[in-house]
Amino acid sequence: MADLSGRHCPGRGFPQLWTSGTDNFSDFEELFSHIRKDQLPAYSFIEPNHGFGSGEGNSQHPGNNLTAGDSFVAGEVLMGRIYNALVDSPDVFSKTLFLITYDEHGGFFDHVSSRGVLPPGGRVAPSGFEFDISGVRVPAVAISALIPRGIVDHNFYDHASIPKTVRQQFAAHLDALTERDREANDLLALLPLLPAPRIDCPRIDLPGAARAVLAEPVTPRTLSEFEASLLELAGGVKTRLEQPQPAGFAGELPPFHPDPTLSAAARARVMVPGSPASRAVDEVVAYFTTPTATDPAGVEFGP
Repeated sequence: MADLSGRHCPGRGFPQLWTSGTDNFSDFEELFSHIRKDQLPAYSFIEPNHGFGSGEGNSQHPGNNLTAGDSFVAGEVLMGRIYNALVDSPDVFSKTLFLITYDEHGGFFDHVSSRGVLPPGGRVAPSGFEFDISGVRVPAVAISALIPRGIVDHNFYDHASIPKTVRQQFAAHLDALTERDREANDLLALLPLLPAPRIDCPRIDLPGAARAVLAEPVTPRTLSEFEASLLELAGGVKTRLEQPQPAGFAGELPPFHPDPTLSAAARARVMVPGSPASRAVDEVVAYFTTPTATDPAGVEFGP
């Protein structure tokens, strides 16, 4: 994980990403600098801003199109700015795949039936579900100067195709994580690619209304269940960073200890800019966006 545009912390499920330092985390503006200077890492994961702390968000989770600033339009601006930055740096664009995908379908009806898939291996949910069938489809857009214009790929991909593609590209000698991603389709193996990059990829105009959305004054906003869960997780990261790293810690999942301030905001489902909860999120985010922050046990948090 390299460039983060978001305001919330990396998931507690991957503590090895953040317990050993923050060298591989950047804010959104650094992403543009990396593109301009041809300094992008081999693999970058860009996380949208979920609207916590100061400023409005640009996540496209369901329901965000109903709020004043944290909207689908702002999400389009996020994607548009990244695309324009790549177009403005042809040498970088010629070797970059910008992949946009989603983890939810937004509640829209899908006329395509689910299909059977290979289970990850030996895993059964408490409900009895064996992870042997796909869910509803989610959008995915692959952007590259090496992709022919107007291509619609009808091959079957699931989310396991992402680790499969990354592994095949950067660590083909390593074994698969599960049986599911072992058998998943590799995007780059099936997507038709040109022998030379296109030069007919124009910049796109970002609508003035969309830019205005990002500049609107911040106001208290109601949190969805998903957003409230992110606050709880951010609280777990905060309490973990406040504690010395235990002896023998090797990246295993730390125990979850909630932060009272963030838990209260999550239960109320309201985030007020400038509130103690908002400042707590800013403090955690600052840890991951401050270049000098390298020791999780040395981070100081305000009251």
